Amino acid sequence: FGDVSDPYVVVALGGVEKHRTPVIKNNLNPQWTSGHEFRLEVEGSATIRLEAFNWNKVFRHQSLGFAEVPVGHVLFDGVWRRRRVRLEG
Repeated sequence: FGDVSDPYVVVALGGVEKHRTPVIKNNLNPQWTSGHEFRLEVEGSATIRLEAFNWNKVFRHQSLGFAEVPVGHVLFDGVWRRRRVRLEG
């Protein structure tokens, strides 16, 4: 209660969870760096949903917000590009 967030991110495509990042304990500004890559097969018209959660041992994990990103905004000529987006909710 009142502790620092323990964030993780769920990656979904078409409403189906495809990946979940490791939890980063006690961090208000987490960064998932190299070593956390995963494979995601998508079509150009798809939308990826990224939802950040605060992990909680006792209570339900709390949503910190989400972003929906069209694949065309992050995938160019077969190469994934880094983008910053604001979370909603």
